[in-house]
Amino acid sequence: MLRQPHAAAARLATERASMMPSSRPPVTCPTYFPRTSGGARWAASGTRLMRSLIADAQSHDEIATAIREQWLRPRRAVAADLVREGIAAGEFRADIDIEVTLDLLFGPVYYRLMLGHETLNEPFAAASARHLIAGLRNG
Repeated sequence: MLRQPHAAAARLATERASMMPSSRPPVTCPTYFPRTSGGARWAASGTRLMRSLIADAQSHDEIATAIREQWLRPRRAVAADLVREGIAAGEFRADIDIEVTLDLLFGPVYYRLMLGHETLNEPFAAASARHLIAGLRNG
């Protein structure tokens, strides 16, 4: 029997989908990210740019700081609030570690982004969010 998604779980899945390069993120992007009208073109150029920025961040502290402050931190904050809402509503277990949960939420996206071994798309985001949410559920 399929359970209907609860509010926090649905919003957490939506947050995961917003991480996809083809989606416009809910927070303001740094100005060095492309803003083109073509979704597929933006996804391809955004993916290449993000790979390049992450690679450059390994040897340039200012790039690493910009990625953490302007890209990762805002997205993690939104997702952390959603997890807290799920815990408060009794939808998610009270004993979960929010920081680990965020790493489990976003890690697969960056793994596929950086290694390019599989497609980084919305079906993948939905499937990985469903698996994560199943582990967070209370009961």
